[in-house]
Amino acid sequence: RVVMQRLSAFLALAALTPCATWKHGLRGAPHRVASSSVSMQATFVPGETCTGEKVVVVGATGYIGKAVVQECVRRGYPTTAVVRDAAKCAKEPKFEGATLTVADVCDPASLVAKGGPLAPGAADVVISCLASRTGTKKDSYAIDYQATLNCLEAAQEGGARHFVLLSAFCVRSAELGHDYALQFQYAKKDLEEKLTAQSDVTYSVVRPTAFFKSVSGQLEVVQSGAPFVYFDLGGGRS
Repeated sequence: RVVMQRLSAFLALAALTPCATWKHGLRGAPHRVASSSVSMQATFVPGETCTGEKVVVVGATGYIGKAVVQECVRRGYPTTAVVRDAAKCAKEPKFEGATLTVADVCDPASLVAKGGPLAPGAADVVISCLASRTGTKKDSYAIDYQATLNCLEAAQEGGARHFVLLSAFCVRSAELGHDYALQFQYAKKDLEEKLTAQSDVTYSVVRPTAFFKSVSGQLEVVQSGAPFVYFDLGGGRS
């Protein structure tokens, strides 16, 4: 839980403070979830003081995405979570204080349509926590590459100034052409290249290690006493 809090805070920091900006170089009316007000700091503190940017999170319903939405709201930023079912997501505690907007990241038109999350003027910062589920080539390139590219292009069209990409440390394997590199790693690598090649928006690429739900899920399996499978790599390694 502490690791996830730190990752979500880092993604928010990457989105909302100039010092954290690295240049490596469907449809439907918005739905507001009730929230208590967040006070603004009187003295500006880099990395902490809310500066008021409008933040849009895509991939918001995932394990990391929910935490990022919650952290952005906690910091006082007007935050929109892009979802597929606003009624269902309205019950999610981590969305308290966020605006829920329905759109389909696989349908670029829904992102920039009137009332859409990335319509002109709707977003200053876009944080992408999109990730494919199966890891197959088809799924990886549909979500990790194309859907994320749809969001980047919509952000450019809508006038956003900054784009944060949640990538993965293991993308390095695809960069190096390792035999064991996976399809989602290649898809994320290709998207990173698209992002860093453009100049319409500034950007941050965040490559965390294994801070994701499957790790905590494996821990729960072990704690419950159920069988757990691991692989013997030889030489005392597993």
